[in-house]
Amino acid sequence: KKTELYLRGHAEPGLSLIVVRGLDVTLPPVLGNIDPVLSSPEMAFMRSMLGKFAEGCDHRVPLYGCSAFEYIQYLHLFLEKMPEGKKYQYVCG
Repeated sequence: KKTELYLRGHAEPGLSLIVVRGLDVTLPPVLGNIDPVLSSPEMAFMRSMLGKFAEGCDHRVPLYGCSAFEYIQYLHLFLEKMPEGKKYQYVCG
């Protein structure tokens, strides 16, 4: 809503940041068949958490991160294969 109001000239510009620290999720490696990843509890967690955060957004939410080896494959599959991932735009920081 803030973005829409700004684009219409009804709100001041601004930036909201949410920083998550200490989220410790151990993910098994992605090898070959991605079906176990797509149906994993870790993917369910990402879909639930990130889906709820972007709920009601009219524009894609920038998701800043780094290409950390431990989770980048899961994040890539989330963004490419999950409907909740379509609400995000990944920005490598």
